Order: sequence, then structure tokens, then C-alpha cells
Amino acid sequence: MLDIKKIESDFVNIKASLANRNFDTSVIDQVLANNKKRKELVTNTETKKAELNNLSKQIGELKKNKQDADHLVNNVALIKLAMQTDELELTQLQALQDNILLNIPNLPDASVPV
Repeated sequence: MLDIKKIESDFVNIKASLANRNFDTSVIDQVLANNKKRKELVTNTETKKAELNNLSKQIGELKKNKQDADHLVNNVALIKLAMQTDELELTQLQALQDNILLNIPNLPDASVPV
């Protein structure tokens, strides 16, 4: 299985090598698009986790001061729901990405004639 970092860093050479093996190189474009989407989902999830931690601290302070925190509790519930949706999508995308990467053949050695 090719490493996604190698695909990103040496995109042109990998596409050329796979084209020499008569492999459909549009799959490489799909891999890169999926990886970009995965990175966005991870970033969104991490941002939501940070927001959740911040809201949890605010709720704790409000309850400590015996103030109403229901509006923040509702926000926490919405954020958790959005995080679950993102994590599910991330899991599905990662499974698809792994399947695609497993079906990409190894690169031929440079010394192999075309």
C-alpha cells in the first residue's frame, strides 16, 4: 500500500509510474481529494472539541455561581451531535480511502523498462 504522504509529496512521478503500469491514474486524484476532505473533518472535529471544552468550563463556572446554564448545555448537546456526525463521516471516509489505497499497485522500480 502506498503511503498517502508519499502520494502527496511526489504526485507527478507516482502518476507517471502508475500510468506506465496501465493503471487508471484518476484514482490518485480521488485519493488526494479524499485526504483533503479527511483533513477538513479532523480539523472541524478538533475545533468542536476545543469549543466543547470551553463551554464545559463556562457551565461549571455558571453552576458554581448558581446561575442558569441551560442555554450552554443545549449548545453542548448540539456540538456533540455534530461531532458524532463528523466522526461517522470520517470513519466512512477513512474506510473508503484505505480500500482505494489497498487497490493501488506498487510502483515499478526505475530500472524496469516501460
